[in-house]
Amino acid sequence: MLREWARGGLVGLDAALVDVVAVAAVHQRSALLIGRHGSGKTTLAANAAKLAGGAFVHYDAVHDDLISVAGVPSPRDLAEGRLRFAEHDRTIWNKSVVLIDELTRAPPETSNLWLSIVAERCLHGRQLPLRVLFAAANPDSYANALELDPALVDRMAYVVRLPEPGALSLEVLEAQARANLASPPPAGPRDLPDARGRLLGVLALHAARLAAMQAVRAQRDRLARNPVVVARVAEWAALVTREILRVTSKYVSPRTYALFLPNALLDFWAYLQCEHLGGVREASRLALSFAVGQKLDLPSEVIAAALEAGRPALRAIEGALHVRDAEAVVRGLAEGTLPERVAVLCTLLARHDDPSSPVRDAIALGVVDLAARCLADLDRELPRCLDPDNSPDPIAAAIALCNGGSPAARLHEVLSKPASMDARLRRVAEDLSVVLTMARVRIASDRALRCPSSPNGRPSAVAPRVGVP
Repeated sequence: MLREWARGGLVGLDAALVDVVAVAAVHQRSALLIGRHGSGKTTLAANAAKLAGGAFVHYDAVHDDLISVAGVPSPRDLAEGRLRFAEHDRTIWNKSVVLIDELTRAPPETSNLWLSIVAERCLHGRQLPLRVLFAAANPDSYANALELDPALVDRMAYVVRLPEPGALSLEVLEAQARANLASPPPAGPRDLPDARGRLLGVLALHAARLAAMQAVRAQRDRLARNPVVVARVAEWAALVTREILRVTSKYVSPRTYALFLPNALLDFWAYLQCEHLGGVREASRLALSFAVGQKLDLPSEVIAAALEAGRPALRAIEGALHVRDAEAVVRGLAEGTLPERVAVLCTLLARHDDPSSPVRDAIALGVVDLAARCLADLDRELPRCLDPDNSPDPIAAAIALCNGGSPAARLHEVLSKPASMDARLRRVAEDLSVVLTMARVRIASDRALRCPSSPNGRPSAVAPRVGVP
């Protein structure tokens, strides 16, 4: 959902590029997008800036100047020895979300203005209320383009380098051309009901966007409050940083490896979880790529080596989460009625489908206890069903009990599915099968002994009950 809002109408961009700007918007980080003219960097940054919400302004570093950004100095304040500006609708003093386009093409007389905003978040010594800052720049190879200051780039949480057209597949190129051939909506008067419907649609979309962003932020807060997760994320950041420093001579600042990198892992992890796009391993790849790799322009083999170095910490994180999940499994299989607990088991088996997962150990232990309780329930309910005083058709009721009407039969059905079959659960399913077969034999023999001439198990007029003299 958030990915599509950040993408807007752009076609052909890799999902990871869209995800990083969406993450920056949701978690209120700064991001620098670098790409050739017409590559979509400005549109992508503008989409993400609007997704972030708040007072927004879009500056063009080539044409906007001090008056556009700060306003006109107030003569009255200057006379009193203070530097204050007469503000207008585009001044930066009350803006929380800012997009600066063409950053590397700013004329010399205003370049320091933009550098102060990007690098220091202040202007003329006055701190700015920025929450989210996006900047777009052309590559250094462009004529008249300033070289990006490494200190400025280092202050950006994420750096995104958009691909060259030559790196795109034929399918993507065709999709881009097709998207731009679409007919525009017809112009003309629109009636009030249509306008009202569109307004309600916009309000509903806005509410859904806010709810999605709040869910991601809440999940991020939960991860940050987990001491085990925090310790392992710090270990991961240390491992990957040590590997990068070992294989490359590029300078990695403490701001990048100790501030941006570990926070990037939590940012991406929460986003991917809530959007159902991946887990901690995918989050580690995105965090390392955009918080360090593209910022320092590291080769892909360096990123791969660093990811491999950090795998022990990721496995520890997954193990800690498995312990938490296992505790939830034990609680889920021990609470509620037997049918409710069997339904919980179905959900758990679908969610944890890897037989080697540590959570499956907890499931197997819980299933053994659940099966014992289901069999005790069957042993108690079967005689009640076979009592003619409790049912107009006791044999049919007893057969239904064994064929799916009891928790034991339902549990056997669940455990007999191929997706559920590992050795431990197979043994439980076999035990249940034996007991259900014995129950069916008991039903058949009970019918034959008690009611030889009545198919429904009730005594006929000519056949006395067994045991009555």
